[in-house]
Amino acid sequence: MPKISDLLQRSWAPILVLLSLSACAGIDRQLMPAPNLYTAPDSPPLFKDLPEELENSNIDLLYVTDREPQTDSDDGLNYGYGRSRSAAFGSAVVAIRPHMDWKDLERVSIERDRSTRLTLEMISIEERDRFAETPGEVVRVDGQSRYATDFLETNRKATEAFRREILQRLALAPKDEVLIFIHGFNNDFDDAAYTLAELWHYMGRQHVPILYTWPAGRGGPSGYIYDRESGEFTVYHLKNLIRTISAIPEIKSFHMIG
Repeated sequence: MPKISDLLQRSWAPILVLLSLSACAGIDRQLMPAPNLYTAPDSPPLFKDLPEELENSNIDLLYVTDREPQTDSDDGLNYGYGRSRSAAFGSAVVAIRPHMDWKDLERVSIERDRSTRLTLEMISIEERDRFAETPGEVVRVDGQSRYATDFLETNRKATEAFRREILQRLALAPKDEVLIFIHGFNNDFDDAAYTLAELWHYMGRQHVPILYTWPAGRGGPSGYIYDRESGEFTVYHLKNLIRTISAIPEIKSFHMIG
């Protein structure tokens, strides 16, 4: 069974501390400064053995969420702080702007005094599939309690679709590993996606990045209370994600940052 690894190793500490500070407070759309690990003259290379599909300004994140879906001002899909009884997964693409070729982006990314201001922009959110609503309907069959057939079949199909999505992304990743980021209090969907995009970029784009985003970010005087209760609400769906990933043998290990 894949193991849950602790990423707080010495070499990553400067990255994770900075990201942890930004994750709970919300971040603006500017790409974080390059970690000191990469700005010294004798620094190790940031990106190694990347396929061409990963050498671009667009960062395609696999997301899993139990936020309630909604439409934005342009009639596009977005997710608010409402709670959904069913978890969904899909693709969220974050772009690093301005667009530039890969060699230039690689160079500017690790400059101590950046020659070009790099910003983050959410350019698309596409839901791919959705699991059954929870709690599932329970029926009695021959004196035994069990989940209803519709509940089981919906989850079976969604789990298989999620597995296919993971395998497609693993085929491109240099490592057979996934990286799960779970945000904190008062983050909206975009906040969380930007944080994972930065994290994955500065970890060399080696893993399959998965954003787990729960119904936080209501704000206001009752924001802490609402988000605490949303944290309790999301436990079942997060456990289900961990079980699903653990059952995919092609994943050699997965890392969680929360």
